[in-house]
Amino acid sequence: MAPTTLDQPLRLADSTGGSGTSLLTTKGDLLGYDTVPDRVPVGADDLVVTADSTAPLGLSYKAPTPLTTKGDILTFDTSVARLGVGPDTYVITADSTQAKGIKWAPGSGSLTVTDGSTTLTGVTELNCTSGIAVSSGGAGIADLAASGGGGGGGNVTADTHPATADPADDEFEGGALDTAGTRFAGATAWAWSNQGTSTATLANGSLLFLAQADSQIHFILQVAPSPSWRYHLKVHSFAPGTPAGSVYGFAVYGSGSTKNYLFGQDCSDGKLRIHRFTGTGTYDSSPYTGIPFGIAPFAPVYLEIENDGTSLYFRASTTGIDGSFVQVFTQALSTWVTSVTNIGVMGLCSDAGAGGVIDWDRRIA
Repeated sequence: MAPTTLDQPLRLADSTGGSGTSLLTTKGDLLGYDTVPDRVPVGADDLVVTADSTAPLGLSYKAPTPLTTKGDILTFDTSVARLGVGPDTYVITADSTQAKGIKWAPGSGSLTVTDGSTTLTGVTELNCTSGIAVSSGGAGIADLAASGGGGGGGNVTADTHPATADPADDEFEGGALDTAGTRFAGATAWAWSNQGTSTATLANGSLLFLAQADSQIHFILQVAPSPSWRYHLKVHSFAPGTPAGSVYGFAVYGSGSTKNYLFGQDCSDGKLRIHRFTGTGTYDSSPYTGIPFGIAPFAPVYLEIENDGTSLYFRASTTGIDGSFVQVFTQALSTWVTSVTNIGVMGLCSDAGAGGVIDWDRRIA
């Protein structure tokens, strides 16, 4: 009797009882079984044989994992599953509300340095909640944003120059007040509107309202943008103990320049004051005088004015960081100015010994 060849068990019997054609036809085929032996065709490259009760022979070729894309993550719920790669800069975050228990989310966190320093290499954005000293090592830092808001256009501290200046911004660092709008390309020009002779000047990187005779009011104004908008400025006064009423800070002109607001710090006691003016000389201070804010004379204060198109909001802060501003007064536009035509800074000098300094004025939003 002829010997049985190795592939005889893999051949179908013919009707005469002899051996017929082989079940396996292709390199890599496997022999499977359901009710009779049958061929499991070879799979594509890199696929693996996997037990699969849904397949006719209980076997199928599948990818070794469900991952399909660069950066995919293998995770698990009731079975192994794929978490697709997230957007650039996103991080994996635990989240029990997600089917897989994790998700991609924007990165967040904090860095705390105590009694020392930390070198950060390749940093283009730094979030902080208080002032820090920054050394860029020569290469420069593209943008340093203050956590919880700007106070200076989004910087390490409220006093750091914005990375990109708004046309309305002025650091008051030139040789003279910029009435031509030439302090940088696209800058908005200032205009004077005074009662009395101007004695404001630029000195040491600030706008200085010098001590002068009683009842001198000096407005330095720009055309106001359409609402909504927010402005910040930093002011500090000098000559404490002089009679109350010498105030330095924001000037807001209403329709026709006949109804205006002054919002600033009183040099006599450090309190905040909001005056409503008719023209440049007649004012009503009684409803808004002497708002205590815990600021001593000489100490700087950061002021904010917001116009949302319906109301004006007057706020103050001791740090200048967005989120730290406290609202001290609000009034509907219809109550007094109707609409804001000009925004700027001012000095209301009610005593010859008074004076004030405005370090910078910036549009924040």
